[in-house]
Amino acid sequence: MNYLLKHKENFYYKRKIPQTRINITVSLRTDSLREAKFLISIINPKFLNLIMENKMNFDEERAYIKSIIQEYIDEAKNEYEKFAKIRASRYTFKSETRRTILGSHPKAIKRAIKDLGYAIHSSEEDKNKAIEDLTIYSTIKNTYNEALEKLSTDGKERLKDEIIKAEIELLYLDKRNNTERLENPQEYIQFKDKSIEEVKQETRPEEIKTKNYKEKTIKEIIELFIVKKEQEIVNKDTIRRYRADFKIFLDLIDNKEYLIDLTHENFDKVIEDFNFIPDFNKNRALFKEKNNNYKLLVEEAKKNEAIECIKPQTVELKLINISALLDLAEKYEYIDKNRLTGKFSKNTRKHEVIQRIEYPQAELNNLFYASSWYKENLEKNLKEAPQKIWLPLLMLFTGTRITEASQIYLDQIEIIDNVYFINISKDKKDQKLKNLSSKRKIPVHWRLLEMGFVDYIEQLKKDKEERLFPKLYHIREKGYGQAFSRIFLNFIPTFISQDIQERIARKEFSLTVHSFRHSFAGSLKGLVEDGVLDSFMGHRNGSLSQTRYGSYRTDVLKGAIDLCDYPGVDFYPLSERMREFYKKNRVSIKK
Repeated sequence: MNYLLKHKENFYYKRKIPQTRINITVSLRTDSLREAKFLISIINPKFLNLIMENKMNFDEERAYIKSIIQEYIDEAKNEYEKFAKIRASRYTFKSETRRTILGSHPKAIKRAIKDLGYAIHSSEEDKNKAIEDLTIYSTIKNTYNEALEKLSTDGKERLKDEIIKAEIELLYLDKRNNTERLENPQEYIQFKDKSIEEVKQETRPEEIKTKNYKEKTIKEIIELFIVKKEQEIVNKDTIRRYRADFKIFLDLIDNKEYLIDLTHENFDKVIEDFNFIPDFNKNRALFKEKNNNYKLLVEEAKKNEAIECIKPQTVELKLINISALLDLAEKYEYIDKNRLTGKFSKNTRKHEVIQRIEYPQAELNNLFYASSWYKENLEKNLKEAPQKIWLPLLMLFTGTRITEASQIYLDQIEIIDNVYFINISKDKKDQKLKNLSSKRKIPVHWRLLEMGFVDYIEQLKKDKEERLFPKLYHIREKGYGQAFSRIFLNFIPTFISQDIQERIARKEFSLTVHSFRHSFAGSLKGLVEDGVLDSFMGHRNGSLSQTRYGSYRTDVLKGAIDLCDYPGVDFYPLSERMREFYKKNRVSIKK
């Protein structure tokens, strides 16, 4: 992607300012390619406007801000005693017990640093108030006001943020000075001369204090991990998979109590044992016999080659989950290091994986013009089983997952700025989402409107239905899409070519109902910004980018989704037949 640069594990935005020799390079502060692309999709459209509106170029403005901040810091250092007293007065507060805590106290400094951190991300009014408090006694007050006249909008915000950050630096300096004074009181007490032996004793290297790696047991760390994931992840199935993998891990390490007690050799053994885990679906009787004890199951699999074990890519997915647990333990200092790091490949694609692909457009033609669902039974299906007609079309032109599309309620189809949107959410008790970023609103493609999508909705409302696909039934933990997925999987061989069937049989790739989602993504790649496509697909993953810059405008989203097209398929005849059906059924058409 243009302007995207990777150095080590971090991505950067690099671009030349027009009509100059100046290049700017900004760290995107992420190692995620997807998030980096999203950030750039936001930055690029604003770049030229930002540069053109500045009275100074980027480097000049940056240097100007730096000089102001340096003046602020220098003044504070040169007259340290004066400004330290001002800070002590500014941050004095009363505790819950009504005791006055001076601003120079470590608790007061910690509280002030926290409040200033919040101020950086507060409203403009709160931020301006914080700046006013910080500069009221400073000689840079006039300089600051002059700068507001010269700087661009973004430059003003940078200046305010930098002043607050500079104040935080000074507070850390106060804290360090006060702490050193308390911990090393040598100003008034004179120490006597010491003997050589005393000096030797005092100058011996101190024993390094050992961290308490046994503060939490493995089971307690697992519960901490689950709590953290529940704050991030919507899908309960994901939590269930984590728990299942951790249960295997505990069985294979003989339920050792602390992670720190596991050596490299222990983890090598764990990896070896994971490759001998029997496949549950093909060894149910064995699992029952061994009471789901994975240590016993692995021992049996090692003795009996006839027992079919899980696939290598499944092993790696499970090890990735175990490694994530160890990463959290290392982060919270419940273990010195993750001893699984580097011991297995996280690239599951190196194994035989049957990849789902988008539908070839020849097969789409066969589906919509040669299959029984859309050819001889079109009108019958629109009347008796509309999900057979509308679900594939909806996924093809919105990129929704089968679970998302099948659970939509009529009141989740909204009109925003005269544009129909589908609200993908889990607001209803029987709805579920894959993850937090799956919650989104997708505009309805013009092709669906042309086919009579609004007419279909009006018919459902007339029939007092609540859901978009009322004929689908709910399966616990699977949602409304599970049964349809199976029906469609059995239907696929009736419209795909013999060549495609043979390639599927050879496991070159697979085609499922999910392939419509791949087709949608493929139709828009290169035509819209990656960030827009990610927002349609629900791939934002709660990124900082989306939080900071907000969502896209209605007209941007509508214009982008309407670019989705399949040139090899003429949808006009199908649209005509569907419109004719709704016309005959006397459904009022809303324009």
